[in-house]
Amino acid sequence: PTRASDWLDPALVLPPVSIITESDAVQKRLLGKYRSIKSKWDSTKSKLIADRTSRGLRFKPWKKDGKGAYSVRIDQGYRAHLQHQGQGNWLAYTLGTHTELGHD
Repeated sequence: PTRASDWLDPALVLPPVSIITESDAVQKRLLGKYRSIKSKWDSTKSKLIADRTSRGLRFKPWKKDGKGAYSVRIDQGYRAHLQHQGQGNWLAYTLGTHTELGHD
């Protein structure tokens, strides 16, 4: 195998990230309560697309929200949850503090 991921069980390999669409709820939060983290969120999206395996993102499955749900770190205090929609397409369906999203 030429890639490390070729040695892993396919269930353990993070799906590709090509496009991240924001739900209406996420857009509303970024215009209101969480406008202060919008630039950090934009940076997180770019990093995910460039290299979803970057350790600082802590991009991982989020089983509490069901199959295809993942969590990504925006910064020390905030995370976003995304739903894998196939073929590199993702929907960011919520973002908030670690506590709000059930990480504590």
